[in-house]
Amino acid sequence: MLRNNQHSKIAIGIMLTILVASIYAILSIPKQTNANWVMVQDHLDNEKKIAYYGNMDMGYPYGILEYNHHSLQGIDEYKKYSELKGKELVSKEVKELYVWVTFRQALMPADFSQWVAKYQMQDIGYTIRVYGKDGARITMGGGPSEVELVPVDELETAMSQLQEKESNLAKLGGIFEVKGVVTAENYLALLADPRVYLVDVTGTLIYYHPDFQAQSDLTWEQFTQEFQMMRTDGSLYWFLEDFGIAKMGAD
Repeated sequence: MLRNNQHSKIAIGIMLTILVASIYAILSIPKQTNANWVMVQDHLDNEKKIAYYGNMDMGYPYGILEYNHHSLQGIDEYKKYSELKGKELVSKEVKELYVWVTFRQALMPADFSQWVAKYQMQDIGYTIRVYGKDGARITMGGGPSEVELVPVDELETAMSQLQEKESNLAKLGGIFEVKGVVTAENYLALLADPRVYLVDVTGTLIYYHPDFQAQSDLTWEQFTQEFQMMRTDGSLYWFLEDFGIAKMGAD
């Protein structure tokens, strides 16, 4: 069940951003950051290789993560330290966590709906993989309507529009990542789910960071409804496809 104040009533065909491999949007972060630019600046690891930032200078809370996605070792370290930080939050008796889940393999809408119901995730936003002609990877963002987790009509409309651009060769790959709120108990269950590759908890770390708490009066519910989390250089799933961890193509 969606929260009554679910703000993400987004029709996929309206809110979506389509990003093809050759034009994938890359968010640029200043290399020399300072206290005036961010509210939160910290690291997931003691070696300070995986940095995260939090701010509200765009009118809403958001976070940015930097990690080494050029190697499997860098991705594995991101995965390892995300899990360590998540378990640390649970040990501190944090009751709910804002998570960013990346699947090992994209889920079709029906399977995804069952998955969300199992973990009772709230305040949901998700990302969809579509494969175009010549193997182009296309990304669409979406969220629930008032009655459907994945609005069928809007998805069909978006796919129809893509078919016109992709010579009727576009194929739905599935939903490959989702952001939302889960209980601490369900967070721990997510870590054991074989369908899940990584559960990012950076949003939760930002909210509970002393620097954020000192500068913001947002409640947890306000934060989770408004928060946006980004990684530099694109989606983790993109790199999992590149390394062969996530299968490319649609059946």
